Amino acid sequence: EILSNGRLTADDIETIFLSYVDKAYFDTELVYLLTQHGAELTLDEYWELVIGCWCRQEFTTKGGRGDNWKIIFNHREKPSYLVEELPETFIAYRAGEASGFSWTLDKEVADFFHQRFEEEFGDIPMLTRTFSRNDVVFYTNIRNEKEVVIIT
Repeated sequence: EILSNGRLTADDIETIFLSYVDKAYFDTELVYLLTQHGAELTLDEYWELVIGCWCRQEFTTKGGRGDNWKIIFNHREKPSYLVEELPETFIAYRAGEASGFSWTLDKEVADFFHQRFEEEFGDIPMLTRTFSRNDVVFYTNIRNEKEVVIIT
């Protein structure tokens, strides 16, 4: 019913994601809604939606998810306030393959994920890398993880 009402509002999309979409499919459904149904979202509403979906989905680059997130991240312009808290250059950490998008500014957070993933998947790399603010799609601390999303 919501999809038949024409262009979607932020409230429509929030209802869809809260009521009908399992978090494992957030990326797929978000690409579908944005590219097939259009949405009347301000830039702020768009990025609030994107960051909210990102933070609720796990294993965001598994399978085709990485490609979906690239589409989502490039669908609208990136406002500077998404990275304004970051220094011009910084060190970030990641437990997992370098191709993943989720990095953290907090070594203890990376250590937590490293231990969790090693228990679950076996030996995985622990990465440390210097980035510039321009490398970052967005920064969020919604989950107290000091997360920087970077497409490498």
